[in-house]
Amino acid sequence: MESLSPRNILLGSVVAAIGIVGLFFIWKATSGLSPTTSSNSAKIIVEADDHTKGKADSKILLVEYSDFQCPACGAFFPIVTQVVDKYKDKIRFIYRHYPLPQHKNANAASLAAEAAGDQDKFWEMHDKLFGSQEDWSESETVAKLFEGYAKELKLDMTKYNATLKDSKLQDRIDKDIASGNEYGVNSTPTFYLNGKKLQNIRSAEDFNKAIEKAISAQ
Repeated sequence: MESLSPRNILLGSVVAAIGIVGLFFIWKATSGLSPTTSSNSAKIIVEADDHTKGKADSKILLVEYSDFQCPACGAFFPIVTQVVDKYKDKIRFIYRHYPLPQHKNANAASLAAEAAGDQDKFWEMHDKLFGSQEDWSESETVAKLFEGYAKELKLDMTKYNATLKDSKLQDRIDKDIASGNEYGVNSTPTFYLNGKKLQNIRSAEDFNKAIEKAISAQ
């Protein structure tokens, strides 16, 4: 996992190479942002504009605070996709933005996803951004690349470009960041299951065990 620390800039290439286990130990060693609260639990309220998947009325809520440019988030992407697909009839999954300041294109990626979401294609853009993370992460022409992705998704480009200029998109992202800060998020990705921050999550099996325990507790 990647924290809000300048050291992670130097560790990015190492993170990509050593995988989830290495990401975990780097996160443990470098997380240093002081959150609003240090609690490992939070009373998370589902908002009307949250991006969700799965069973809408499920009492089992898995929330991810994530950064589209974060290498650790990119590494977790296929794992989370697998887990959410497996439990789509039993849990509700929410993705929330937490772009880290050291990632120069992270906020722009969140804006692109939100603009796509205004045309009901948030998840399609979400998947495209993570799937092509290495292509755009350090690009100096990221807006052009994201426009290309929008065209691939067959978005109304006039509406897409107009929506990108609407301040409500940044407001949505800022609201996610604020809630993350309130709940004690200090690295990405951070996961909450029924309000409890998941610790030492490294694999699909780890998620499965946590979710099965939550299901059994119902």
